[in-house]
Amino acid sequence: FVVGNGFFKPNISTFVGTLYGENDPRRDAGFNIFYMGINVGAWIAPLICGWLAVEYGWHYGFGAAGVGMVVGLLVFWSGIKSNIFAQEGLPPVGSTTQSRVIVNVLSFLVVPVFAFLLYNNSFVGDILYIALIPIAILLGRTMIKGSKLVRERLIAALVLTFFMTIFWAFFEQGGSSLTIFASTNVDLGLGMNAAQTNSINPFFIILFAVIFSVLWTYLAKIGKNPYTPIKYALGLAQLGIAFFVFAFGAQYMNEAGQVPFVFLVVGYLFISTGELFLSPVGLSKLTELSTKEIAGFMMGVWFLSAAFGHHLAGIVAKLTTGGDGDGEIFMEGIVNAVTGMSRESVANAIPAIQELFTYATVYTQIGVISIVTALFALLISPLIKRWMHGVH
Repeated sequence: FVVGNGFFKPNISTFVGTLYGENDPRRDAGFNIFYMGINVGAWIAPLICGWLAVEYGWHYGFGAAGVGMVVGLLVFWSGIKSNIFAQEGLPPVGSTTQSRVIVNVLSFLVVPVFAFLLYNNSFVGDILYIALIPIAILLGRTMIKGSKLVRERLIAALVLTFFMTIFWAFFEQGGSSLTIFASTNVDLGLGMNAAQTNSINPFFIILFAVIFSVLWTYLAKIGKNPYTPIKYALGLAQLGIAFFVFAFGAQYMNEAGQVPFVFLVVGYLFISTGELFLSPVGLSKLTELSTKEIAGFMMGVWFLSAAFGHHLAGIVAKLTTGGDGDGEIFMEGIVNAVTGMSRESVANAIPAIQELFTYATVYTQIGVISIVTALFALLISPLIKRWMHGVH
């Protein structure tokens, strides 16, 4: 799965980028539609896999994922055979059968390595940091050899990727702490289990992707489409609002320490709109800011930022476990104002309320950090815009 995803994700995103020329106003809209397609699967999967896990066990959920992958492969293969993509999606010009065989053989050989890392994931963080060394060397060489335009566009791409890493670190609480939060401290009702709450975010992506696609195209036509750095700042701000909503729900908890389901839904709504301001737009711009020679490599760097985001997300998620209201609290005054709770008020409360206070504390802090990062992105947006040299 790891190797297959490594082939799939960077290449499919780069592939979509090749369908549009430079400064094509339809590019951002096209990536929004592409993003919507991804999230159709992300919406259906938690509903089906979550139900299969509860009723029959997780093995059936993974089996269902395999079926979905085969269907996707057949659809894409059909598109190639029907010449829908013209020359795009085929092996690059100049590649040889020998080179493709070598890549495939090496891919199978590294499967045991990735299996080892999955079982011994304490090494993964170190590997991520080590991977930065060859990436920095290659990017440094490219910048030195390239023109000022190439160099500054790559710098802009790296800055945007940095902001995306911060976004993923907090966004990915959806697959970790937010799922546990939903299980223990949210009054779900509606017959939905905690695993199935992971379908809320992709549902909103599907709902709003076309709207955003039309919006960006319309704003481009009238000359009002915000520059990418501005979109990033707005997306990070919405992420911050989402976590403030999660934390604010603590003011309406019931006697069992559970918050109303509506706060989870509204929080995910802001996470989803924030995602649409960043991720598909970022994918679009990365393919435009990178030279053709390193477009695939830069897409790999983009997904490495997602890996770092997941790594940081795990660290953040650990902060939500085992709290009992004791100890120092960063930004305690803001936490108390947003959550309506304090260390003193939960000192003798039931464990569920103490857990809720821990979640609400961390989520408030995430909200503040996200808003501050958004303001920083807004502050340096004119500089990033200049580095982008005409790429909107």
